[in-house]
Amino acid sequence: MNGTLNWKRYAGVYILSMIGLMIVGLLLQRLLGFSLPSGLSTVLPPMMAAMIEGQKRADAGLAQFENVEAWSAASSATMVVGVITVAVLAGLLILMPQMREMFSSISMMTLVLVFAAIMGVTLMVNRFFLTLGYKNQRKALDKKAAK
Repeated sequence: MNGTLNWKRYAGVYILSMIGLMIVGLLLQRLLGFSLPSGLSTVLPPMMAAMIEGQKRADAGLAQFENVEAWSAASSATMVVGVITVAVLAGLLILMPQMREMFSSISMMTLVLVFAAIMGVTLMVNRFFLTLGYKNQRKALDKKAAK
C-alpha cells in the first residue's frame, strides 16, 4: 500500500475481472454467437479495480484524492496492469507456439507503440474511476448516515 492504493487488492480485482470477462465472452460466443467488443477487455478490468479502490478509500474515511495524489495512484495502478499484461503475454508466448509465430511477424516498434497506447488508455481509466468510485461511495455513505 502506498497510502493511496492497495496494489494487491487492485491486482486481484483486475485479474478476477479479466477472468470473468473472458468467461462471459466465451459463454456469449458459444450460446448466442455474439462476441464482446475487443476494447472492452482493455477498459473494463482497470475500471472495476479502480472503482473499488476509490470506494475503499471512502470507506476508510480518508479525504478525497487531491489531483496529484489521484494521478500518482492511477500511475501505480497502471504499472500493476503493465506488469500483469507483460506476464500474461510472456506466458502465452511460452505456452502457445502459434502465438509466438503470430507475434514474430509484428515489429518490435509496433508492439511497443500498441503497449504504450494501451497503458495510456489504462492510465486515463484508472484516474477517472479512482475519483468516481470515491465520490459515489462518499455520497452513498453520507446518504446512509443522514437516515
